Amino acid sequence: MRFTKLPSLLPKSQSVVGSNNKQAGRDIVHNYGTLPANIDLSEVFSQIDNQIRMAVGDPVSPTAGGKSVVYSSAKLFSSLVHIGISAEYAYRLVFNIGEYISEEMKLETNSFSTAHIRRSVSNAILHSDALKISRQERRDLANKYARNYGNPSHAIMVAFKGGDVTPLNYEFLEKTFIPDLAERLTGYRGAVVSNRGGDVAFSRGNIDHMSREVLSSVRRMGIYEIRYETLCAISEDLALQLPHPWFVNPSNQLATLKHDLDRAVEHLQNLMPSQQTDLQFWRLANECFNHICSGILVCYSSVIGGGKDAAPNTLRNYTRLAANGERQNLALWNFCEIFELESHLDEICILIDDFHFEVKSTQEAIRRMRDADKLKVMRNLEWILNVLNHIVERKELLKYPASEI
Repeated sequence: MRFTKLPSLLPKSQSVVGSNNKQAGRDIVHNYGTLPANIDLSEVFSQIDNQIRMAVGDPVSPTAGGKSVVYSSAKLFSSLVHIGISAEYAYRLVFNIGEYISEEMKLETNSFSTAHIRRSVSNAILHSDALKISRQERRDLANKYARNYGNPSHAIMVAFKGGDVTPLNYEFLEKTFIPDLAERLTGYRGAVVSNRGGDVAFSRGNIDHMSREVLSSVRRMGIYEIRYETLCAISEDLALQLPHPWFVNPSNQLATLKHDLDRAVEHLQNLMPSQQTDLQFWRLANECFNHICSGILVCYSSVIGGGKDAAPNTLRNYTRLAANGERQNLALWNFCEIFELESHLDEICILIDDFHFEVKSTQEAIRRMRDADKLKVMRNLEWILNVLNHIVERKELLKYPASEI
């Protein structure tokens, strides 16, 4: 089966990594040089997936755990970057992976499986002309890929002091470890799971994100067993460090708040539609909004959560429940200081219902990315940022002059 080559998005002299990329955690604005403004990499990955689907059938494969894995060029790209392959070379490998999958399928009559993908990726790393690196560097990268992703049926084991071991899998992370981590960092197990069953502070997406980050970090170490104490230490660093911590406690509150304020002000000052492409504008707006929402939660020592929109989602959850008069139904309402938010809003003549509406409408406008919403979003961001500044001054956390906002 021959794969039709998609037109390359990269000029021969252009690298997707570039020297002018701006990055800090999720705060990233890529410099794509002369790439057409309407190019969407996710669309290209989707086209590659469709070609593979046409060649090998439905690209869904079962794992040893009984779950199904759908082939994704975007996920493969992310996996390659995680093991140290540059974004440019990772893109080239994904772009050319079809021919290697096709060759793998010729060797067997079995249905499409993760094994085909693993072997195809290893062969592409070792033999593809897309990588202009030495033979030894190819072998090192292929071995690293195999250590990280080579055997999905073999789980890394967590070793406890008493000698017991358990697989480091999503079930263990979501049901046991993440709740334990929340309790260690906040002193309150209800930060993730409440004894009342449905009463939780984090959404399923938050917990999934944190679990994936922990698992991905350990996998990149290339080990087969990790002590529980080591797992806790690694995860605590992931959960508390800038730029987007999951939890807030006295060790990181002020540093996180200052970072959120600095980034929110910087993004808002740069949010000028006439000087930004549409994509750049909405990325800056989204980052600004995330940092403002995070800053408000940090002021009250609240959990933030893990994931792209964790802070806005958590803040919306709080304000929705408050606006509906259902404070008692939220796990953390009486745990952190978020209950003070309503009185602080009253001081500047803002009802919790109105504040909830503005947070919700701002997030939805950012998701729509319509030109007609740009000025409204800028005004809303400035308005919510001034609310944050009032809270900061009211709680006397930082001296942050209003004139800078």
